[in-house]
Amino acid sequence: MIKGGERANPSIEPEDITTHFTCNYLNVPVMLRCYVSESIGLDFGPQLGVNVASRYSSDYIDKKTGRQMHEGASHRSYVNSFDVGIGAGVNYRLPGHFSLQARYTAGLIHVIKGYSSHNGCLSLSVGYNF
Repeated sequence: MIKGGERANPSIEPEDITTHFTCNYLNVPVMLRCYVSESIGLDFGPQLGVNVASRYSSDYIDKKTGRQMHEGASHRSYVNSFDVGIGAGVNYRLPGHFSLQARYTAGLIHVIKGYSSHNGCLSLSVGYNF
């Protein structure tokens, strides 16, 4: 969510606008796993992402009418097409063939052009080992 923005309508002050961006990425992590024991592994590595869809919506009050306004559209021109991040996590092998994993990836590139905005992703997973 971003407070402020620009509109063609001069009766709207930038601080009166709240804009929400939704970005969908196809991410490819490349993780190195180091086992610290037989059942616990630590993961670390880069993640590359490609933006496959972006949407924004803005809410503001029109000062002339006093009405709450909403506009939104699919808009990729405000969003960077690629993202690069660094991920770290832990993997725990359960007895048998299952494992549990937790990982956090922090984006390094500004997602929305012109704003200090980064992706962050916490993932929890269950795996089956053959």
